[in-house]
Amino acid sequence: MPPSPPPPPPPPPPLLTLQLLVLSLFRYKELPYNFISGAENVPTWGPRLQALHGALVACYHRANRHFQAFIGYPPSPSPEETVKYLNVATNQVATHFDCLAATLEMPFKDCQSDSEREIGWNPAKSRKLGASLVPVLMYLQHYLGRTNNAWTTLPAEDAYIEPTDDYNDFKPLSRRHFSDVREVHGRVSKTK
Repeated sequence: MPPSPPPPPPPPPPLLTLQLLVLSLFRYKELPYNFISGAENVPTWGPRLQALHGALVACYHRANRHFQAFIGYPPSPSPEETVKYLNVATNQVATHFDCLAATLEMPFKDCQSDSEREIGWNPAKSRKLGASLVPVLMYLQHYLGRTNNAWTTLPAEDAYIEPTDDYNDFKPLSRRHFSDVREVHGRVSKTK
């Protein structure tokens, strides 16, 4: 009896697409909290990206006591307003690749959600915050991607929460521009 043929090779991996979270990191001096600045109201924003954003924030909040889900930059009032700020990396990436994109904002001094005045915010806390992102990414990997509807099965505890910068006696800048950058169409022309 002739030997049986070898099993067929495994199928090739799917074409690599940007189905991942794109996350930038930034330290911010105005808000004393760790928070996610998202891409709310960009042209590709819809139920899928909103659900994924909610899951990212909720899972990160569960994973690290120094991360909170409520205080942050409020979303722009409209998609038309957001289009002016596509020069912000988070907005540009989410729009161009139709993927979850966010900026992790960290305080310079101390994190009010779990304040330790004698220690303040420090490199050790930053490392722990970064390390706690790994289980968040592991959790999200099943839900990411444009080709499946897994995001529709996210639990209610992962629902999107609209952030606010309204807390205590905090006075936000009089004009907020998503990480305080200039709008694309309002730049001053170069002088000779």
